[in-house]
Amino acid sequence: MYGFLRRPRWIALLLLVAVLVVAFVQLAAWQDRRHYERAARNAVIEANADAATVPLATVLAPSAPVDSDVEWRQVTVEGRWDADGQVLVRNRPREGRPGYLVVTPLVPDGAPALLVVRGWVPVGATAVDQPDVPEPTAGDVTAVVRLRRAEEPKSAGDLPTGHVLRVDPELISTGLGYPVYDGYGELVSQVPEPAAPLPLPAEPTLSAGPHLGYAVQWVLFACVAIGGVIALVRREAEYLREEREHPDGAAQTDAEISSGSA
Repeated sequence: MYGFLRRPRWIALLLLVAVLVVAFVQLAAWQDRRHYERAARNAVIEANADAATVPLATVLAPSAPVDSDVEWRQVTVEGRWDADGQVLVRNRPREGRPGYLVVTPLVPDGAPALLVVRGWVPVGATAVDQPDVPEPTAGDVTAVVRLRRAEEPKSAGDLPTGHVLRVDPELISTGLGYPVYDGYGELVSQVPEPAAPLPLPAEPTLSAGPHLGYAVQWVLFACVAIGGVIALVRREAEYLREEREHPDGAAQTDAEISSGSA
């Protein structure tokens, strides 16, 4: 009854469905892995964010990059803001408004400087106009910051002076004349308080994301593909059975159906 499956068009259809099912299962597994990776990342963020605030030197060596083990950890840094080394990171909207991150080196005595996102400012009148950025506090300050990993480098030509696209310590430190940590901080608070505080960076979000839902979706697609081809095979087999039982192509009459039921 199922000999028709050896026909080329059926072989092609079954191979196509098999490829689709394998692809759907692989996509489901990928989304499942992303779900658990996100959960693990959230656990690290939560643990680091809840850990006690300690001096920067106790969790990060001068030559070590900020990695996932210490990212989002709150640390204290003492030093002076270097307003001359300040840059603006472009394309950083906040609550639907276009703007910049204000990144200023915080320079301690006898240690690398830490680039710190002091806050956010809206764009100027045009893309090339400098926005109004309050000066950092003069003199010694003690800042509490959240450590963040350096962003992936991205360069672009024709940017205004002092503008960059990424918080990239290697690029930003060019010309500063002193070493900086391989990573940066997001300002949480400082003492003394700034005279003109900026909107601070948002705290980390711990959303699980849509990955688990996507994984279930791909599994359902695989089930639909399998169910669909099974339905097609059964319908074809039923058609061939009817064709063998009624080779002349005549349909059964109501009487035949009734007698058959009896």
